[in-house]
Amino acid sequence: MKSCPKCLNFLEDDAPACEHCGTVLDDSVIERAQGASGVRMPTVAESPARPRPSPPPASTFRPDVPPPPSAFRPQVPPAPPAAVKPGAAAGRRGETIYMPPSEARTPGQPALPRASDRKIIAILVTYSWNPGGQLFPVREGRNLIGRGEECDIRIAEDPMLSQVNSHITFRQNFVLGDMVSMGGTDLNGEPVEEQFRPLGNYAQIRTGSTHWMFVIIDPASQDRSG
Repeated sequence: MKSCPKCLNFLEDDAPACEHCGTVLDDSVIERAQGASGVRMPTVAESPARPRPSPPPASTFRPDVPPPPSAFRPQVPPAPPAAVKPGAAAGRRGETIYMPPSEARTPGQPALPRASDRKIIAILVTYSWNPGGQLFPVREGRNLIGRGEECDIRIAEDPMLSQVNSHITFRQNFVLGDMVSMGGTDLNGEPVEEQFRPLGNYAQIRTGSTHWMFVIIDPASQDRSG
């Protein structure tokens, strides 16, 4: 074999021209090129072996083999931030801190008075559900009586008591009223149908199946109630 004097591509001995660069070849051209450069063109046997590039890796795709299930795994969107419930505020690290209704308000809204901020001016005593007696404070303003958690005076043991059964209210004087309850309200043995029945000291009250003794403990309130 011989090599092209221009691109050094190896050719057959009888090749008239280089297949790579198109140079016309004959023995005189090769000899003149070698004589002009002073370099003898190596033969195939004398030429060092050049490493051939490794073939590209075969494709791993096989039409007869189904892809793994993970290839069709849907993209899961990120979870939305936890909503803060009414009456709650976001704390540190995404915690939720409960706030009483009196504090869960919009900016500029005045705070609602807490039950403990209102002055105790009377008490209700009952022995209906505990032989030792149960005592509940009566504060200025309205005091709800019933089984519900929103009530100031709550008796959950009484099945005849409505969620909000009655109220005792003090502004200028003490009044007792029924909240259209199923169990009804009595004052000194008489049914209370209206919302504002005058309420005196040591009055006997029935709400549902619970019997109460009403006692005024603030002398100023007693004077105003007559």
